[in-house]
Amino acid sequence: MKKIIFALIALCAVIGCSQKPSFKIDGTVEGVTGKAVLSYMNPVSKSKVNDTVAIENGKFLFNGSVEDVFPAVIEILPADGKPASARLYIENAPLEVKLDWSSVKEGHRSGRIITSAEICGGVNNTFKKAYAAIPDSIMAQEKYKEFAAKKAEMDKPEMRADWSNYMKVYGQFMTEYRDAFDSVAIETDRAKKAFIRANADVECAAEEFSKFISDIQLEEIEEIFNVFTPKVQNCYLAKRVKDEIQALNAIKPGNMATDFTLKTLAGDDFTLSSLKGKYVVLDFWASWCGPCRASMPGVKELYAKYKDKGLEVVGISCDSKAEDWKKASDEEQIPWINLIDTQDGNRVATKYAVHYIPTMYLLDKDGKMVGKMKHHELDAKLKELLGE
Repeated sequence: MKKIIFALIALCAVIGCSQKPSFKIDGTVEGVTGKAVLSYMNPVSKSKVNDTVAIENGKFLFNGSVEDVFPAVIEILPADGKPASARLYIENAPLEVKLDWSSVKEGHRSGRIITSAEICGGVNNTFKKAYAAIPDSIMAQEKYKEFAAKKAEMDKPEMRADWSNYMKVYGQFMTEYRDAFDSVAIETDRAKKAFIRANADVECAAEEFSKFISDIQLEEIEEIFNVFTPKVQNCYLAKRVKDEIQALNAIKPGNMATDFTLKTLAGDDFTLSSLKGKYVVLDFWASWCGPCRASMPGVKELYAKYKDKGLEVVGISCDSKAEDWKKASDEEQIPWINLIDTQDGNRVATKYAVHYIPTMYLLDKDGKMVGKMKHHELDAKLKELLGE
């Protein structure tokens, strides 16, 4: 009998160890009948997941398993009305979602949003809730009492009824409280970074940190990234930070420029390394970017001045629609190599750490990075390298 009991215990232990991690989402949404849809993109399997269940007595339930932590959406499809959605992080943990249908508001881009959504369970959703509360905790300090009261008044919806007047009044408010605005921003950023460091084993912390990377130096990015545990460093939500570190290291002066192949207006492939032997300006722009279009005459002057001395310009459009790029190219009469960066998920702009446009880089004749430069810096550097 003892042998049988021990065998059963061992079998249960094996079964328990072999069970696949899973999630369970218990959802509640009062006053609605219809369906609930759980949607997320699984980049590991490269597939879109859509799971639909019925809402019964104001409740719905999802079960499943994920290989990593991903952003997800729960969309409520009422039987008699327009859909609305709420966001959460899908992770292998028991989760509870409480949605208040009376809080539905029209979103700017993503349709109707359930603004009052309580997500409980899982370390990532717990982190997100606490992280989102940081700005209010800063504003709640006694020293910001007057500023907070005034800002709350300015943020009331009725203040925006007359938009032109609101912008004028808000501008005056910002001028009057400039020091408070700056102080709150600095304290909030400092508190957020400290909270990220304190939660180095939470995947969502890496995603929140990625929102800082366009405004801080490589040294700080690497220092904070190295605080994360290996699990977080290698998770999906850390990919943007990893890509940024790789890109910033790649574009250091003296390093070989990252090679790429993109399409020309004629539909032909063009490869950057084919220009070895020439100085090259990479000009990242877009049809919708006013400053980019305004800079075109200056770039044309540089091109005309130095093209016979060994300079080539490669324009790289960040447009999402090829027709917009072609129309703008025709309007601007661009005389240099003109390409479009449409490699979804593997964009050249990402490889060159481009967060703002226009952005221009200069490459030397060996294809090495000289550096990121503004128009006047390019002019001075080309004069130094190629003469008047």
